[in-house]
Amino acid sequence: MFFKKSIVYFLSKKNKLSVENWSKKSIINQQKIFNRHVNILPKTLFGKNIKSHPNMSLLEFREAVSINSYESLSYYIEKISNGEKNILWPGQVLYFSKTSGTTS
Repeated sequence: MFFKKSIVYFLSKKNKLSVENWSKKSIINQQKIFNRHVNILPKTLFGKNIKSHPNMSLLEFREAVSINSYESLSYYIEKISNGEKNILWPGQVLYFSKTSGTTS
């Protein structure tokens, strides 16, 4: 029992340190993720429609993309459900999942 407890303690401590390190660099990490995503976006129909480009800034992105509802994205969702590729994200969507979401 002591051996299991020691392993769990070690792994949880390691995970805690990892989370703390990630948190300390949260702004930098978010910028890296944004940059990675904005480099991929021009390869999609949505990205082309908003005139995205690989070096798009956060401000440019905010100006180009408003908050969307399901209805405002239905054009793209219909294309995805018909099997089209590279619509909202590169590649083909394999399946949809229905969630309860939030209420309006």
